[in-house]
Amino acid sequence: MRKIYLYILNLSQFPILLFYRSILLNYI
Repeated sequence: MRKIYLYILNLSQFPILLFYRSILLNYI
């Protein structure tokens, strides 16, 4: 149960990291 929760948490954070990275690349 806890592993599934952590897995979902990681999946939900991944697009956010990509989003921030694209913003940073646009500012550079």
